[in-house]
Amino acid sequence: MVRRYRQLSAFVANVPGTLAQMLKILAKAKINIFGMMVTDSIDHAVIRMVVGDTDKAVHLLGNHGVLVIESEVLGFRLEDKPGALYEAARRLAAAKVNIAYTYATDGTGGAVMAFVKPANIAKAAKALKGRGRGN
Repeated sequence: MVRRYRQLSAFVANVPGTLAQMLKILAKAKINIFGMMVTDSIDHAVIRMVVGDTDKAVHLLGNHGVLVIESEVLGFRLEDKPGALYEAARRLAAAKVNIAYTYATDGTGGAVMAFVKPANIAKAAKALKGRGRGN
């Protein structure tokens, strides 16, 4: 199933321990992380994640001085096999949907959870419907 998710983008200093501190805050609150990616520059990093309790995470991180912005991404399961993500990207390309970025989870257990930030979320969701296992 292709599903819309609320993604958090946390803007933090690019210094040792920053990610650990954020993850500690979420762990202590028992907030599960479904997917995450970190991009960096010289002085800051952006931590993008989909979590189990978005509202609680925004509140907690904000209370700790972390700037958090919400956006919408699509999430969907893929088989853990070569070419699975290619097929999703091919469908988006065929529908002329640009992908700003993507990230995925580990395939342990036979399935991968992929997240994409498309230029047009409704068009992307339509293009991805009906692909492979676990839709």
